[in-house]
Formats: sequence, structure tokens, C-alpha cells
Amino acid sequence: MYDLLSEPKQMVPLIKGYEQQPLVTLEQSVKPLLSFVPEIEQMVWTIKQTCQYPDDHLSSDELGSIMLYTLEWMPLESSFYYILNKTLQSQNRRELLSWFLYLLRNFHQLHIELFIEEFKWM
Repeated sequence: MYDLLSEPKQMVPLIKGYEQQPLVTLEQSVKPLLSFVPEIEQMVWTIKQTCQYPDDHLSSDELGSIMLYTLEWMPLESSFYYILNKTLQSQNRRELLSWFLYLLRNFHQLHIELFIEEFKWM
């Protein structure tokens, strides 16, 4: 479980520049993370086996990027979400550069989800 007490007590600078990256496949979005996230290729392979035929309006890459974030790996400190959250808390925003392709994929997905929810209410 993620320790909220370890959260920084001060604001970190905004994330900028990710939106200028191209939207790529899940596999391509994690390539820059190979040296930061142990077994990232194995995690993506595991997830892609599970989400080959998504039931909802999501593509396998869209569902896979969500599943990757929620996947717990052992030890916990090598879980994708754990490493990403630690990086997001860093004052050194340059550490996020390698994460931009993945962040764009998720923010793009979030935008789609919000649009669909808004459309349902119309």
C-alpha cells in the first residue's frame, strides 16, 4: 500500500511538454522506462494477455495502460504505480521526461473517458 505520509509537503512544479509527444502504443510508451522500471516488458506482456479483447469502448492499449498502473508487482517497490508516483513527487521535473509517452497515453485515455461520460449525460 502506498504511504501517504511520504507525500511531499510542498507543491511540485506542473508537468509540461508531455502533450507535444506523439500518441504511441503501450509497448512504445514504456520503452523509455526500461532502465527505471524493473521487468516493465514482462508487466506489459502480462497485461496484454489479459486485455486482448476489451469488453468496453477501450482499445487494448488504452485498457492496458490503466491495468499497468494498477498492477502490483513484487516487491511492491518495483510496482509501476509505486515508481511513477515517486517520480511525480520529485522536485526535479526532468525525471519525468522518460515518462512523457506513457503520461500522454493516460491523459489521452482520461480525456476520452470524460468525453464519454459527458456524452452519456446529454
